[in-house]
Amino acid sequence: MATWSTGFLLEFIEEFRGHPSIWKVKSKENHNREKEESAYSTLTKKVKTNDPQANKETVLKKINNLHSSLRKERKKVLMAKKSGMSSEDLMSRNCGTVMCNTCYDVCNLLIIVNFETNVN
Repeated sequence: MATWSTGFLLEFIEEFRGHPSIWKVKSKENHNREKEESAYSTLTKKVKTNDPQANKETVLKKINNLHSSLRKERKKVLMAKKSGMSSEDLMSRNCGTVMCNTCYDVCNLLIIVNFETNVN
């Protein structure tokens, strides 16, 4: 299994967002199996540039891991905000405590996908 750089991860998320047939439940595209398989195929090709042994299962695991990370990070941010921490403090923390700028960017991309999934 290859290591994912931050840049590659952000590219993967952007590519993922470009395929609503995977994540946008109420979309007409979501009910089209051919489009869904095509989207997974495209994502798999993208991942293969980083990990030549990647397959659809690798992509599905990565998407699930990103959603899990999103939930954890959002929980940390909500708990920090409840404790009275300011937005500047949230952004200036290291990854180990609350959230670094890169993690924040990744979470923002995922929140947009998650929000669009739940609203539309």
